[in-house]
Amino acid sequence: MLKGLRDKPTYVRRQVTVVLTVVIFGIIVFSWLAIRGFGLDGSQGQVEAGTRVSPFEVVKNSFDKITGALNSATESNTATTTGTATTSEGEPVILLK
Repeated sequence: MLKGLRDKPTYVRRQVTVVLTVVIFGIIVFSWLAIRGFGLDGSQGQVEAGTRVSPFEVVKNSFDKITGALNSATESNTATTTGTATTSEGEPVILLK
C-alpha cells in the first residue's frame, strides 16, 4: 500500500495525508468528548454512575454551551435605549445607556 502511494504524484500524496490527518483527529476528538465531557466554564461533565451518555449528546450539549456563550456575549455588547430627546432643531436623539 505504501509503495503504491509513493508512486503517486505529489498532489495525490498530499490529499491522502490531509484526509488521514482530519479523520484521525476527528476520531480522537470524538473519543475524547465521548469519554470526558467538558464545559466552557471549566466544569467537567458529571453523570451518575451507571448512566450512559451518548457521544452525540455530549457534542450537542457542547455546541449549545458555545452558542449560549456567544449569544450572551453579543447581547452584552449591544446598547440599550433608555429614552429619547430632541435636539434644538427638533431631530430625535436616542439616549444610550
